[in-house]
Amino acid sequence: MAQAGGLILEAGMSYDQLVGVPAVNYTAQQAGLLRVKAGDPSSSFLVIKLSGPPPADGSPMPLGKPPLTSAQIQLISDWITQGAPR
Repeated sequence: MAQAGGLILEAGMSYDQLVGVPAVNYTAQQAGLLRVKAGDPSSSFLVIKLSGPPPADGSPMPLGKPPLTSAQIQLISDWITQGAPR
């Protein structure tokens, strides 16, 4: 199932769609952000989108669903900090 930004977030495909891949959002591209930058959550567009992005970066994720808890966002941030292992 294709989603916004050309992402396919299905089992077996999502990792390659996220880690080391440039963000599609124009503002994020100009800032040099990757969707997930292994080892650097602050340069990972995913964390920005989950944490409540500024207006130029679009809507918060997940779109149309309740936001993730701070603990869930921290878990993702910790995974990125650890190098985003497969």
